[in-house]
Amino acid sequence: MKNGLLAGAGKRLVLGLAAGGMTLLASQLAGCVGYANYPPIDGNLATENPNSALIYDIQIAGLTWVSTRYSPQGDWVINFPEGMTRTRALQVLARVGDPDAQLLTQETQSLPIYHVTRIWVRGERAEMDVLRPVVDLLDPDGVPAYQPITLTIEGGLQRWRMKSFQTWTVGSQEPPALNFLDEPEDPEAEPEESAEDDPDDGAESDDPVQ
Repeated sequence: MKNGLLAGAGKRLVLGLAAGGMTLLASQLAGCVGYANYPPIDGNLATENPNSALIYDIQIAGLTWVSTRYSPQGDWVINFPEGMTRTRALQVLARVGDPDAQLLTQETQSLPIYHVTRIWVRGERAEMDVLRPVVDLLDPDGVPAYQPITLTIEGGLQRWRMKSFQTWTVGSQEPPALNFLDEPEDPEAEPEESAEDDPDDGAESDDPVQ
């Protein structure tokens, strides 16, 4: 009798562990959890590749919210992180889904430019800094002032979603260098993203924070 009880308890434990493992796996498929920094932080072991699946997901969630809240009337441009490839940037634009949003190129640099200046991910919490142009505050040369916005995005084992945002004083941060993503003359000049680098549908911003 005792052996039968122990055998039943062991069977239930194995089944419980298996079910828990399947639940964890399903959760992981919904999003991407980890550690990332952009720009890189010296001595930090977090991911610093701006083309990684994790940074990809964060940018989709953040830029989708920016496009619904702060994009201007008409075309606008995104200055993606330095080192991000044209291929990956086009994938982000496709997911953001704003037909007025464009890559920064030599031809589009005269349009309002939104700069992605920082991405910080720790587990289920991420922050992303964006500089938005204040198009009605221009200097004598016609260059707009910029307002920093810090976006807080949560997800990880769940889909990444906008949680909150903080605006900062206009003019308190200078825009970074421009990362032009013109189409290369040589089609093989930029490597294609590998299948394993093409992230799952792990970002969501259809319920933007007001």
